[in-house]
Amino acid sequence: MIPYAFIKEGFDADVSKEDECNSYRNYSDGTLEKLLVNDEMKGFGVTLNEISDFLGLLEFNTAACENVSQKMLEKVRLIDKKIKELKEMKSLIIGSLDS
Repeated sequence: MIPYAFIKEGFDADVSKEDECNSYRNYSDGTLEKLLVNDEMKGFGVTLNEISDFLGLLEFNTAACENVSQKMLEKVRLIDKKIKELKEMKSLIIGSLDS
């Protein structure tokens, strides 16, 4: 199943007609590759918008190491910020249990 955000962005534009025997959709190799990248990146907490941006870099051949590295460093900074916020929340919760 392709996420709605991907359909909205045209990721299913290259779907060939459904298989007559089982009603499955047939996708191009390019779309399947994008879906595999999507699944892998989601596992690392990357949002659909971020994945779409990354795939856009790949699609327009602007996925130079510098561009990809910059995007990934931005994500690392956001993860570090989230970790800090979660640690602070954890401390508050543990502190309230001690009271």
